[in-house]
Amino acid sequence: MIFTLALCLGVIAASAAGQHAESSDLNILSMVNVTERLVVVKRKHTTNTTFRCQSLLRVGTGNINSGYTYLLKARNGSDPHDIYNHSIVEVKLLPLAGGKGYKATYMGRAPGESNATRYNLTLKQVDSSEGCFVIFVQKRHGDEGCELIVPASKRNDTIPAECDNYYTNNCTGNSLQLYEQNCRYYNLTRDHNSRVDSSITGC
Repeated sequence: MIFTLALCLGVIAASAAGQHAESSDLNILSMVNVTERLVVVKRKHTTNTTFRCQSLLRVGTGNINSGYTYLLKARNGSDPHDIYNHSIVEVKLLPLAGGKGYKATYMGRAPGESNATRYNLTLKQVDSSEGCFVIFVQKRHGDEGCELIVPASKRNDTIPAECDNYYTNNCTGNSLQLYEQNCRYYNLTRDHNSRVDSSITGC
């Protein structure tokens, strides 16, 4: 989502404004309600980065009014022994136009930035079993593009056609593959170097 972990979440679509208006925004609660870790498979924003293996996990309790807390993780590099960084972001929900569902927003600081950046997230596509999600990420300073996200338990499955086709045909810009076979999403403090890094959100 986050991620930016998106969990990093993010390059620029020349015609993204047109793309954003062409399809209806969906209720992002369907993604927020997923309690297992979510993996960002690929994205079309913030493609000039060394971070890979981006994921996001809802932690603690939350609700529509108070918002939700997410743990974002990403590995800085493609080597399986590279350090995983993590950070916490507070995600707030905002009503969609017409009051039919919600979009999400949060503040995060990208690597190299001294000031926090606002990330606005809208859900564009989801498959019938909620096994994949395509969100559109807009940053305050102009970078924007899609992310394709799946539950961690489905990260090695074939991406459902609904999401893959939408990402390929409706999202503009160059695509960056964030998921790699050697990504690790669990037990990082025990099995891997892991450190707190408040700047991971914009990786």
